[in-house]
Amino acid sequence: MWKDRETANNILTNYDYKNMELVSHLYFTSNKLSENNKKRARLKNILNQMYSSQIKNNSHYEEMCYIKIADEFEIYDKISELNYLFISFDLICVDIVYKDIMGTLFPYCNISFIEQDNESQLQTTVLSNCNLTPYEKDIFDFSLFTTVAI
Repeated sequence: MWKDRETANNILTNYDYKNMELVSHLYFTSNKLSENNKKRARLKNILNQMYSSQIKNNSHYEEMCYIKIADEFEIYDKISELNYLFISFDLICVDIVYKDIMGTLFPYCNISFIEQDNESQLQTTVLSNCNLTPYEKDIFDFSLFTTVAI
């Protein structure tokens, strides 16, 4: 995020509105900064819930998404993708039939459980179509709960 901010500042220092390549690069960098800032805020929210802390966030974003899930097996196969979606949206909505499994696997994430027929008003992501690169999969392949062997 700091690298993107530095890039944007350098572009603005040499700003020439007639140079369309520079304008395009500034637009791309600004959007990237905004998206990363939203993800940072969402991650802070998850950490606050996990550790009962009160990390302050000066900005609030309202973006939500309904995730269409085929079955329970898909949830386990798409842990990385779900983790990515949790920091990409403020609120994730899923069908109420997955309440137990999603509540167990993602106890600190902002999930709303709704009846499937109410999802038509929301932006929808089909989980089976959500694919990360191998690099992204490694980054987001974690569980937010810990299992303790006795």
